[in-house]
Amino acid sequence: NQTNRRKMKKNFKYDRLSEEIKMKISIIINEEIESINFVTITDVELTKDLGDAKIYFQCLNDSEEKKTLEKLEKMNKFIRKRIAESVKMRKVPELIFKYDHSLTNFNKIEELLKK
Repeated sequence: NQTNRRKMKKNFKYDRLSEEIKMKISIIINEEIESINFVTITDVELTKDLGDAKIYFQCLNDSEEKKTLEKLEKMNKFIRKRIAESVKMRKVPELIFKYDHSLTNFNKIEELLKK
């Protein structure tokens, strides 16, 4: 019973941090970085040691995926610095940006099912 409580607290901590980082990155990208437009942060996955954070994003236009990824990687240090200023963490995780293909995959599956 006590072990389950610890797991719940731990999961709550990771979920809370993930959501907070997701919200902050969304604000930073959409309000502070002019060269990146129409990007949605879909998920943030933190490693157990909080050393890395996989940031999943989608673009309004799938053809912008590579350009947007390059811009996000170029702005990585700036984004980490802004997170450090606004999220209470001992150490800000390394940000690893990945394009979220789930919507594209969903649409392909839906089309196949229609056929």
